[in-house]
Amino acid sequence: MSPRQQKIFTLSRLNGCSYLEIAEQLHVSASTVQKELKLIMAICIGVVSRLDPP
Repeated sequence: MSPRQQKIFTLSRLNGCSYLEIAEQLHVSASTVQKELKLIMAICIGVVSRLDPP
């Protein structure tokens, strides 16, 4: 993940920040945060599936 994606993930999942709070901190739109989180979750699912094959 890029540094920005790592920051978004940390703020959202570990700190419990809303899309709007994250957007304000990173100077992007809330929809950008939402799109990035969707991509981040897809990356995480891909990593988990490689670590734990069916």
